[in-house]
Amino acid sequence: HTYSFSWHSMYLDLLNWKVINLPAGLQDMDLHSFWQDVPLRLVAYDLKGTKREDLHCTDDKRYIFCFQMEHLPNNPIIWHPPDPPPKIMTGPSIPSARKEEEKSK
Repeated sequence: HTYSFSWHSMYLDLLNWKVINLPAGLQDMDLHSFWQDVPLRLVAYDLKGTKREDLHCTDDKRYIFCFQMEHLPNNPIIWHPPDPPPKIMTGPSIPSARKEEEKSK
């Protein structure tokens, strides 16, 4: 199986670790105020055929995905644009080098 997950929100800025664009003129809120430095963990799971559907026991969970994000304060941006391609060193081609060699004789 292949699963794709894409989620966008105008209210969550994960790069700056803030809740933003709140209604009624509320100020942006730092996500550290909710869970300090603990990573944000997102999971999706299905419960196996169990009669205890009101309980979400670890043994009954079939995870579809589980990933976590953490804020890295005061660190440089992790993504960097690719380096420009290396400059090609040019020099005299073989035929012109031979001409120069013949002139010097």
